[in-house]
Amino acid sequence: MTGYFLFILIAFFSFSLLSTIIKSILKRNWILLHTTFNEENYFRITGKLKEAGVNYRTEIPVNVRARNFNENKQFDIYVKKEEEYKAASALRI
Repeated sequence: MTGYFLFILIAFFSFSLLSTIIKSILKRNWILLHTTFNEENYFRITGKLKEAGVNYRTEIPVNVRARNFNENKQFDIYVKKEEEYKAASALRI
């Protein structure tokens, strides 16, 4: 039983480490432009980015302590490094 538990534990941590490495490789050309906790701000910001033709990516980190899905919702908006200036200019308007 102990050997099986150890195997599962090692497999879980190996998968977790591999997942982290893959995420960091895929995100290396993207930078965090803005974080908001409000859906209205999220749609306002992404609308401005779309109007300016800026490619963006959104992550919604999971908050396991929240009692329901709508509580403490966080939106992380990423843009490509090459488009950082264009994105910042779009948000200033």
